[in-house]
Amino acid sequence: MLHEVLLALSGHPSPLFGQHGDSPGAHDADGDLDILSPSEKGLLNSLGQLSELHTSLRTHLDGIAASHRSIISRAVATSIRQTHLARFQRKIIDVERRILTKDPSIVGAYNIVPLSTIVSDFGEWQRRMQWYWDAACFMRPDHESKSKDKQQECTGAALIDRLRADTQTGYPDIET
Repeated sequence: MLHEVLLALSGHPSPLFGQHGDSPGAHDADGDLDILSPSEKGLLNSLGQLSELHTSLRTHLDGIAASHRSIISRAVATSIRQTHLARFQRKIIDVERRILTKDPSIVGAYNIVPLSTIVSDFGEWQRRMQWYWDAACFMRPDHESKSKDKQQECTGAALIDRLRADTQTGYPDIET
């Protein structure tokens, strides 16, 4: 199951995390895995939300980078995709490496990897991914990306103002 979780976090489709809902993060594993305890389902839901948000964000950013009317928005979308989402991919690879090398920080007695440890390793990414999604939807609202209505896209100046204001939030991970 751990490999399935890591593949899903990387953006690959997974039967473990079915597609429920229309918006990123709308995930529910309750009916999918009846053999799991409620706490395990809760942990999987958390990872499923992060997985779906990552997948939706990549797709949305690709559309912005390819066709947004503002070169600043295209550059920001490309930067988020190539810099920040690449860091997320490296985090997934690092967790997998630690599991395969049986690192005691993640692998417990009898070679058991607690699901809660995996969730805590990715906990810092929940807020970041949500912020990246909000920034991407500011550049091009999600419902507008499907209809390709350029009138609702933000301007480069509006995006710079938003990013400048967001760097003063007090959250160091958002500021960088």
